[in-house]
Amino acid sequence: MEQKIRQARTAQAIRFGVYEVDLEAGELRKRGVKVSLQEQPFQVLALLIAHPGQLLTREALQKQLWPEDALVDFDLGLNTAVKKIRTALEDSAENPRFVETLPRRGYRFIAPVQEIKRDVGSVVPTVSESLSRPLHDEVTAQVSTTGSRIPKTASVEEDLLLPPTVVVRHEHSASKQNAKQSELESKESAPVGDESVPDFVRPAMTLRPGRQKKYGYYWVLILVLVIVAGFLVGQGETEKRHLSSGQNLPKRGAYVYRTTTKPNESAAIGIGGYDLKSPNDQVFAFDYDHNGKLDHLVLFRPGVGRIWIVENSGGTFGPVYEGDGIGGYDLKSPHDRVFAFDYDHSGKLDHLVIYRPGTEILWIVKNNGRGTFTPVYKHAQSDTALWSRAHDQLSTADQVFAFDYDHSGKLDHLVLYRPGLEIITILKNSGGSLTPVYTQHVASGQIDDNGPQPFTDQAFAFDYDHSGKLDYLVLYQPGTGTFSILKNSGEALTPVYTSSGIGGYDLKSTNDRAFAFDYGQSGKLDYLLLYRPGTGLLSILKNSGGTFTPISEGIGVKGYDLKSPHDRAFAFDYDHSGKLDHLVFYRPGTGDVLISYFPRQR
Repeated sequence: MEQKIRQARTAQAIRFGVYEVDLEAGELRKRGVKVSLQEQPFQVLALLIAHPGQLLTREALQKQLWPEDALVDFDLGLNTAVKKIRTALEDSAENPRFVETLPRRGYRFIAPVQEIKRDVGSVVPTVSESLSRPLHDEVTAQVSTTGSRIPKTASVEEDLLLPPTVVVRHEHSASKQNAKQSELESKESAPVGDESVPDFVRPAMTLRPGRQKKYGYYWVLILVLVIVAGFLVGQGETEKRHLSSGQNLPKRGAYVYRTTTKPNESAAIGIGGYDLKSPNDQVFAFDYDHNGKLDHLVLFRPGVGRIWIVENSGGTFGPVYEGDGIGGYDLKSPHDRVFAFDYDHSGKLDHLVIYRPGTEILWIVKNNGRGTFTPVYKHAQSDTALWSRAHDQLSTADQVFAFDYDHSGKLDHLVLYRPGLEIITILKNSGGSLTPVYTQHVASGQIDDNGPQPFTDQAFAFDYDHSGKLDYLVLYQPGTGTFSILKNSGEALTPVYTSSGIGGYDLKSTNDRAFAFDYGQSGKLDYLLLYRPGTGLLSILKNSGGTFTPISEGIGVKGYDLKSPHDRAFAFDYDHSGKLDHLVFYRPGTGDVLISYFPRQR
């Protein structure tokens, strides 16, 4: 009998040119030096080098990397992964040395490969077989140490497999700590909502021919009963939810990314390797690579100084910057805040403003490429005051954010807002100097003869008139219900909308929060999202000629209940479309993250 299982010599690594792929460690190296390559691009590369010289269709690669029901853009994810592979290998699509594109078909690895083998003293199929076997050859069903199964009649293209060492990478490690980390990486890179077992580790069930027909009738009957029961239960649950919480279920959105901490897990998961374990952690969207899109996430921990920037590659997030402080700013105060800003009037939010409420300290840093940030503006505590000194006070509640003051379509002005004292100062960058162009007191009834009272005021920029410009200011007071929208009329900021509550949302909790959102996927932040962390209440409002009406309201969104008072949310460009039409929900201290979107209503 021909031996197909023998004393194994599995490929520990595969070498091509000056590069080496370590399949066990999941690393790419050039002349022994590690080259950065994220999990998903690495898996694509491993698949390509496992079948050198052979076409791997886009469909086969997609089937291996994502389940069919995954809510991801398959083409975007695969294109991004291949692009990152070429960047890491210093390859090009026009004159490929390693990865060749066959238009509308797939990809082929065209360089010679050399296996680096070792003896492991176990009985498994050899890697040389999987590397040399043509795509259309049928393979005999065998079971590896991971319990994976290859059907006897399946071709490699139909049931595409990673090399054995890659398959087991997240299951066998040198220590429990590495095993745990690999488990977290696997969860993070997996598409959201996919709790099924991949085909290549799913055990098969076979019936002897004589019993197949007999059992077939039973399976059909059971399947029909399950479908009917599931439909009836689903109908009842839907009615129950409508009645108990008022959720408009068809408009609760769908999630495209999700990480959660399960009851038996003590470690938070976070996103892109950042654990979000601290209740002080904060997250926002940023244009890291100067492309005009807020498609990166900045995560930072004030008081500690930790700050990361992560990018989305086909549903997998990975770091592009990891630092202790940034651009020379240490982020060592628990009050430090960071946000994106258009410093050079380019129309891109590709600079970071870092400031320390309660002081005059404000820096602006720029990404010079390859993760190097340098300051372009520094305002120290001893410099001339930026803040208006009403009551001669500075407060840790002071807020700063970007605003389109002159209706240019650019967020190139800074608003300095002092809640409680109701002072707005607007600054403009003039040749590297921030100079005030506007100062105004806006009364809100929170100051009396005894000075400022406890305040909760919040402010942000909004596209009130659907112009595509964030040239209106929203001021609101959680707990009192006061909500105002102001417009720059040339001489002053004047109200165009004032009410108690808005669109049926009462704003009576001090925990209430609001921000602008592109619900209509128009590229305009002309909807308002209001939410109440701790209770889960959430409402999305549309402005029609000065009248705000809810188009989606209920308890949380699909997959995220908003039941923690620490929950936070903001708009994000998840799919690199240039639109802030996705929502990021996160829970500092636990590591829970969910990214949601609302499909266009037809």
